[in-house]
Amino acid sequence: MEMNFIPFERVGIFQLDDDIRKYSDVLSKYFHEPIDEYGSEYFHVGDDETVDDTHFLQIKDNRIRTIFCYHELIYKNVNLIGLTLAEFKKITNADYVGEIYEADIFEDEPSMYDYEFTTLGLTVRTHYDRVHSITVSGHWSYEDD
Repeated sequence: MEMNFIPFERVGIFQLDDDIRKYSDVLSKYFHEPIDEYGSEYFHVGDDETVDDTHFLQIKDNRIRTIFCYHELIYKNVNLIGLTLAEFKKITNADYVGEIYEADIFEDEPSMYDYEFTTLGLTVRTHYDRVHSITVSGHWSYEDD
């Protein structure tokens, strides 16, 4: 499945804020994590023994809330995963806002860094100065509670 991205709308066939039950045929091939203590559930590519996090969906109240992409997110016919941050900004014509979050989770490797691109609904994580993964969210992620 090609993971084409339309900001605040969709990734591939998955429409943000859509009812997850519309995708039951596709998701039958995904590994399902039941609702956690925060009210979210997850669908990962693969099954419980072969989970392949090329992408996964976060569901809340039966709605697609967030899509996590690890190998592919196509925008303007370019895969954004693997680009430098400068290349990413040039292709998307966007800049990050706010503080850069440092995730120092590896003992013997450089930190990862998260950048918020609110005009696109994206959180971009870099590692080794390249886009490592992208989290796609809807407008509600940037609304005040």
